[in-house]
Amino acid sequence: MSNELTITGARSPVEMLAQRELLEDIYRSVMCPGIDYGMIPGTKERALLKPGAEVLRMAFNFQVEMGLSKEVDLDKDWVSVDTRCTLRDSIGCIVGQADANANSYESKFRYRWVSDKQLPQHIDKDTLATRQQRGAYGEYAQYRLPTEDIGGLIHTLIRYAEKRAFVAAIHQATGASRIFREADEDEVESGGKPTPAKGRPAPARGKAKPGTKPEEPPADSRPATKGGPPAYSQEPNSVTPQTKARVNHYMAADETGLMARNVVKAKGWVIKDTGDLSEYQAQVIIAVCEGRDEKDVVPA
Repeated sequence: MSNELTITGARSPVEMLAQRELLEDIYRSVMCPGIDYGMIPGTKERALLKPGAEVLRMAFNFQVEMGLSKEVDLDKDWVSVDTRCTLRDSIGCIVGQADANANSYESKFRYRWVSDKQLPQHIDKDTLATRQQRGAYGEYAQYRLPTEDIGGLIHTLIRYAEKRAFVAAIHQATGASRIFREADEDEVESGGKPTPAKGRPAPARGKAKPGTKPEEPPADSRPATKGGPPAYSQEPNSVTPQTKARVNHYMAADETGLMARNVVKAKGWVIKDTGDLSEYQAQVIIAVCEGRDEKDVVPA
């Protein structure tokens, strides 16, 4: 008679080690910072974003099932969406399941932030909550207004709830928590507070060697005239890696993705991906997504 303990369906240490190594290889070799995952401000922790969760879903060959229910009371400006994401492996066994909610009383949906130029004329801006943002031309103020069309948020709330459930289920099924912390995308972007340096490239690590000059920015990102806004190249494919990463971030976000695509459509720009943009086109997209006037972006 054997005294060995046997647990039905248990995985061997070799299998567990293989999955851990696969997860770490995908993180190092495939995932891109700022797109697939982001850093949580004030910490050294990474947070998995939806594009990164999609990478893991494809790598582990999971099948996704999404169920939802919603509650709507427009008289009270109330919309609530509950979702359940179920992940199955290649033979149909459930390997992960998570629930999530998104509702119209969350501050990101109940209010909207606009620039000074977007404020209705009859509103006294001194009565509004404000925050400072930093764009391509320095700091500027944004003002908080209540969302007028709550009913128009239903699709956005569905997408948010599905995204939250999906990322949580991927964490559960892959063991991704050993590398990434669970956090909402807004927490990754702002750490719970408006960030004045959103989208700015991180400073280079380490110290410059004695006798060497710091690396200058690309020519297209330098101001073309003294005292005025920067002028940007209109040459196709001239977008810098830093600017391209910012555009990709806005394209992937629920709140700004449609806005960015509408800019491209309205301008009649024919592009296959963000790498085809000129630096000028990319800066126009960024300005619109940040609530700034695109006319401030000057072509070279």
